[in-house]
Amino acid sequence: MKPGILLLTFFLFIHVLGIPLYAQAIPADSIYLGQPSPQNMPVKFNLSVSPGYFPAERVTVSPDGKNIYYSELGGYYPITAARIKHYGYSGGRWNGPDTLFENYFSPALSPDGTRMYFQRAGEENAAIWYSVNSGTGWSTPSRFLSDLPFNYLLQETNNGNYYCSSYSAAGGLGQRDWSQLVISGTDSVVQSLGRPLCTTGDDIDFCVSRDESFFISSPNGSFYISYHKPDGSWTNPKKLISTPGWAPCLTSDNRFLFFTTGSGILSHGDTWIYWVRVDNLIDSLKHTNYAPYAKWPPSAQTGTNGTLFTFTVPDSTFYDDDHDSLTYFAALSNGSSLPAWLSFDPATRTFSGIPAVPRSLLFSIKLSAADSAHAAGSCVFSLSVAIATGVKKNGQSPGESQLLQNYPNPFNPTTTIHYVLAKSSFVRLTVYDLLGRDIRTLQKSFQQAGEYSLVWDAKDERHIPVSSGIYFYRLESDDLNMQRKMILLK
Repeated sequence: MKPGILLLTFFLFIHVLGIPLYAQAIPADSIYLGQPSPQNMPVKFNLSVSPGYFPAERVTVSPDGKNIYYSELGGYYPITAARIKHYGYSGGRWNGPDTLFENYFSPALSPDGTRMYFQRAGEENAAIWYSVNSGTGWSTPSRFLSDLPFNYLLQETNNGNYYCSSYSAAGGLGQRDWSQLVISGTDSVVQSLGRPLCTTGDDIDFCVSRDESFFISSPNGSFYISYHKPDGSWTNPKKLISTPGWAPCLTSDNRFLFFTTGSGILSHGDTWIYWVRVDNLIDSLKHTNYAPYAKWPPSAQTGTNGTLFTFTVPDSTFYDDDHDSLTYFAALSNGSSLPAWLSFDPATRTFSGIPAVPRSLLFSIKLSAADSAHAAGSCVFSLSVAIATGVKKNGQSPGESQLLQNYPNPFNPTTTIHYVLAKSSFVRLTVYDLLGRDIRTLQKSFQQAGEYSLVWDAKDERHIPVSSGIYFYRLESDDLNMQRKMILLK
């Protein structure tokens, strides 16, 4: 073959493969600023910062490895001073860092490296911002979907899907939820990823792999991994690494995990960016045992002193990704045994007993399920026992149904609500907020005529403490529909 034809054939071949003809590859010893690659133990990733600042939050690397973006902060929380910094590889060496954006932090690149998502200092929990690289530089930051406030840490995947931490997710479980942003035409909805990924706490920092095969979260400062299942749900999270930290961010090949660590966000002397190799660990953990988890925790239960109480835990309450058979057990959430009058049958998952209490009490019950490997999951539900004391000795009922003012009021953290039933009736006692949203159902059952009292612990149906403010409680029975106001002060 003639040399000219051979050269043309070579050019056509590499064009089909999508290989840039004049791309400057980074030498192996210069990748990631030339710092030695870690193995399974996290090490510090050295980054230059300005005096009075420290490196923190997400680190993101362009697909070709030639650009590294990170944040330097002046303090945590609120974040009032922040910069996004940039190192670039050209001319056979790393250049920088230069300041890319002032007053922004926590960058994350799109899979093709042309879009960057980040937060703005002073409003880090209120909105997501982004910039576009047209090839000549990054555009001025703009709000991303301005009609969707209270979302945080957006990430984009290969499939064009978006994930974030959201205060306003549909189906949310906690203060913030890890969520997927669904965009359809002009409509945008943030949907919680739900259990077992989300918790009833504040789910903030996370990263999702570009192919969406796994999800790394850091609840309470620890790193966990969950795998995407064929039905679109996620497996129960497993601990990924023991080093505490926050703001995880993966390299595009899933080989390395960057994260921030330190003694605490209020003390920044040792706050820094670390990195660790995780690809082998991610693959091996996928094939280890999964602990069961509470997929549908029981709702709050109610009982009446001296009246038989029974409750059978639904079979759907716990789920095991390995489909192991489960063994159940129960105790009070403080570790004590169940009260003497209440028994639990593990075979039928049934609680039963006749309450015998000196006054209205609220029991917090921890229900657990263990698999054959003795890995266990648990959930907590409440049992409120009311006292019926108002039936007269001659058997006559009270003359008038009433809903009395709670005491104490204002209160913190508990208050007692008293009511009187003039006749036997189905009763519903509900707490709701100023917007009319149901917060907690304290009673929903048939009760005999009499006087009753219930304790509210200032928590909602998911056992999450509610915020200070004005609340209402409403009693609905056959002959009474009445509400009163109460004030929670913290």
